[in-house]
Amino acid sequence: MAQRPEVISKLAMFLLDKEPLVYLFIINSDFIPVENFFQKTHGLAGVTLKNKRINFEYDPIIFEKFSVEEVFWLVLHESFHIFKKHLEIYKDFKGYPLILNMAMDGVINEEIASTNFSYNLKPKQISGTVSIPKEYKDLYANLGKDAYVTKRLYYWYLEKAKEQMEEMKKMLLKAGRYVKVCDERGNGYGRIESTDRGNYTVDRMSKDEMLDEVSSGTKKNHGKKEDFKSKELTPVVFGDDAYHGEGAEDQTIINPQDLDASEEDKLETEIFTKKLVQQAKEIEKTIPQTAGSEIGNFTKLIEKLLKPKVDWRKILNRHLNLFFSRNSNKKDVKKSFITYPWNAKSRYGILYKHKIETIAKQQSYIILAIDTSGSIFGSPEELETFFTEIEEMAKWLNFTKTGAVLTIQWDTEIKEGLTEYKAKDWKKFGDIKGKRQIRGGGGTTPEVAFDYLTKIFKEKDNVYHVKENGIDFIVDDVKKLPYLIFLTDGQFFHKLDKRYLGIYKENTKNILFFTRSKDCLYENAEHIIYE
Repeated sequence: MAQRPEVISKLAMFLLDKEPLVYLFIINSDFIPVENFFQKTHGLAGVTLKNKRINFEYDPIIFEKFSVEEVFWLVLHESFHIFKKHLEIYKDFKGYPLILNMAMDGVINEEIASTNFSYNLKPKQISGTVSIPKEYKDLYANLGKDAYVTKRLYYWYLEKAKEQMEEMKKMLLKAGRYVKVCDERGNGYGRIESTDRGNYTVDRMSKDEMLDEVSSGTKKNHGKKEDFKSKELTPVVFGDDAYHGEGAEDQTIINPQDLDASEEDKLETEIFTKKLVQQAKEIEKTIPQTAGSEIGNFTKLIEKLLKPKVDWRKILNRHLNLFFSRNSNKKDVKKSFITYPWNAKSRYGILYKHKIETIAKQQSYIILAIDTSGSIFGSPEELETFFTEIEEMAKWLNFTKTGAVLTIQWDTEIKEGLTEYKAKDWKKFGDIKGKRQIRGGGGTTPEVAFDYLTKIFKEKDNVYHVKENGIDFIVDDVKKLPYLIFLTDGQFFHKLDKRYLGIYKENTKNILFFTRSKDCLYENAEHIIYE
């Protein structure tokens, strides 16, 4: 086992009766000095869990320059990577590792900075390390700390990187430059002949022809001039000025819902973490409390991280399945023109109408009431994750002709009335830059959605008829109204009262709130909290 640095040993003893969980993290770690670690990884330290021990690698040369406050901060930072299970969650991530690491580090550093340490030693962030940018905080100010999550920050950083790459691309798309061409006419290469306000005339050629030109220094006229837009061209630069963005778009960037590690790896880290937390709590019980001092702040913080998160996909599907099992089938009677030999009228060729009892499928509808006032999701990827479930349901209803998924958009008023959901419609509900494509205004009063639905459900002959924007269906039982899902941040102007649910007042079992907060919901409202 490698020798633990002296400053780490002293830090562990100091924290034993103040932050037992940090103490346990240290004594369960093997500190391994790696020369030029920073140059190899661009990081100050790194941790992995192996054989129920933590391998804590660090650069001894840089490490000696840190103050004890900075060492404390670094230990906390690396422990977060273990406790948050970053190593397992992102093990097979196929995006941009550097950007992902920036996002993880930024969120961790924000959490350390906001943690209260009620004793003299305070962790000090090392100069040059990542913090969550002010621009990001300002963009998601309405969400507060709910916005400080790795995946959301990653995709924000990614968009910024793409913007910078786009600026670099514009600089390189000049007459005489070589480009890679990709459009409906096929792939290939070429040389820009001229430019005119975003339009580029390119002399197309093969890759070998391009390389021959570059090596010989002689440009030839290939007689294949075609016009292109910027999005169809990627600069190709040779030598020391190589454009590192070339080909970057071919990298696979998978959706957040796909970022899963093996269950074995997750289980090992989870058991290790829970064991340390339990040991820390046992130590805390034996430590006498002193006035003005609070023991185990870090333990409390990690305990929050370990609380099981709601798997909203399973819950949403369970609610939908319950709705369909409850509302989709009914007994019915229909006329039959089948004739039977024992029917007297049939013997004379007369068709006699029989009535037969059948089990008929009702038209089943789901209404998504989408709150347009705030940021219901931070990125298209998160939005798409939610609508993955909705898309499947919409496809099934459409294929079987048994109903449809319908949407309404609302905030303080109805911004878009009842509309049938079509494939990929989720893209119109928002984008990564916060530029809302949904028809929103400001503020949130869900009563307007209930008022609207009550208005369009017209009662006639003991049934409810809906005829709106080309959508036409009948509900024969008020207790079997369409399943109503509110997609919202839950930040209403005031608490929602059951009295204002309109036609749904006696049908609350068919209402589900998919929300960030339940504070403004009525008592016992069915809801799923999402992050």
